[in-house]
Amino acid sequence: MGGACAPEPRFASVGEMRARTHRLEEGGALWRKSAGSGLWLLAAILMLVAPGAAQAKKGKAPPAAPKRLTLSLDTYFDRALLYHEQWIGPFHLQGSDASGNAGLFALSGAYLQPWQHGLELGWGGTLLGSYATTRGLGELGLDFEGRALAEYPLRKVVEQVDLIFGARLGLEVVVPMGDLADEINRLQTQGIGAWSAPRLGWQIGASLALRRPLIPGLAARVDLVGAWGQTWLFHIDEEHSGLRYQRYWTLDRLRLSVNAGVEFEL
Repeated sequence: MGGACAPEPRFASVGEMRARTHRLEEGGALWRKSAGSGLWLLAAILMLVAPGAAQAKKGKAPPAAPKRLTLSLDTYFDRALLYHEQWIGPFHLQGSDASGNAGLFALSGAYLQPWQHGLELGWGGTLLGSYATTRGLGELGLDFEGRALAEYPLRKVVEQVDLIFGARLGLEVVVPMGDLADEINRLQTQGIGAWSAPRLGWQIGASLALRRPLIPGLAARVDLVGAWGQTWLFHIDEEHSGLRYQRYWTLDRLRLSVNAGVEFEL
């Protein structure tokens, strides 16, 4: 992980720029494929929910599920792609830096309540702490995720164990610190309008969980979560020293996490 900010890129020849563009297109194709896999997984979850809803209409409705509060400690593994593009007048440079990241003991919480046909809806969040890329910019800052949740449990598939299918759609928030904050300050001292505000993004994902009761009102739970999202780091378009200055930086992340925790019935 680089401790210093990425230096201002030097303008490349036409051949070098074409080579970089080709590598960028290959990276983009990989990320589009990953996103497509996530959407297929989400569609599969909805197909599993639909038959259960139809059966509930025909037969006797199951007893209402209680409201639930879940707390967990998460271990996550990221595959990240930092994409950067810059224009200064007629000069253009773009590129990408692929990196990985892993974290222990991120803290997650969720609240769910019954809706219809066994489906449960709610909201949740994860505090990942200080997030950094191993290549490119370095330390980005304090990372938080907030999300809407949908879950469909299949009860007692093996003895007392429930199998739970889930889907999520959320908001990414990065509060600039470290190398990202230094880069923002460097641009501001040059008279460029880089905001110091938190950086926002989005995330979509799916999950598979196992739940087993421990005592009445309390259960142990383990979740396997896959998610893909994008965070906007810079979006600048202005006139500077008589030239049009543009800078667009985004961070794409493909994440796999294992969450272990407890669930309370409310």
